[in-house]
Parts: sequence; structure tokens; C-alpha cells
Amino acid sequence: MRSVYIFGDYIFETSPDTLSRGVQIIPAPSKQLSLLRVLLQGEGNAVKKETLLREAWPGSDDVEDHTLVQTIYLLRLTLGKMPDGREYVETVPRYGYRIAASISQQGLASPESNPWKRPSRGSGFVHSLGQIWRRFSSSSRAAL
Repeated sequence: MRSVYIFGDYIFETSPDTLSRGVQIIPAPSKQLSLLRVLLQGEGNAVKKETLLREAWPGSDDVEDHTLVQTIYLLRLTLGKMPDGREYVETVPRYGYRIAASISQQGLASPESNPWKRPSRGSGFVHSLGQIWRRFSSSSRAAL
């Protein structure tokens, strides 16, 4: 099942992991997105460093803490700061990290039920406007 997490100005969608702010998709490396997914699944609670390493780098037993710290740093740069000046990703000393913003989550059964998905060509409001414009244009030309 796909999930959508809303935190601050951001929307994070799983399967595939996608981060957006409003209608703009934010490009981010897959490790940052994997790390963000694990943090969001923590629902604002602190997530242990060991859990983050295991989930974001599955099957890699030789990943060091420095790699996690560097990826968190890059994720913070990607997200920027919250309106109150705090970081979205907060360090919990001697434990791990957490998302500092409030998080709401919605499960999606299929891509068609995604409320943030743009309508496909041939459907929706934009398609209807296109049909009206074509009818108007052709009737205007016929009247000339």
C-alpha cells in the first residue's frame, strides 16, 4: 500500500519515494528519500540510529555512523528550515533523529485514489476546458 505523509510544506509519497512542496517535485537522492521515509514512519517519535542504518541501507552491514550523519546533513539542506527557524530533522542526542514538524499520514490503495496526482490527459477539468476551446475556435472560424 502506498502512503502519503504531509509535514510542514512538504508531501512525501511512497512507492516510489517522492518529495514535493506544493506542486513542485523536490529532486533528492534515493538515500535521502529512504531516510526521510523511515523518519516519517516514526510519526514524530525518535528513531534509533541503528534502525535508520538498517532500513535506509538494507543488507549493508558495513555502513558507518558518519554516512548517516552526512546523509542527515544533506537531507536538512534539501528540506531547509521550518517557518519558526527549526530544522525539519531534529537530533535526539545519544539516540537518533526525529521529524520535528507535525505529520499526517494517509494510506492509498491505488494510484487513482491519490488526491495530489495530476489528472491524466483526457480527463478532468483541463480536458473539459480544452474541448470547450476547440468547439469555440471551430465555431468562430465557421462564422467568419
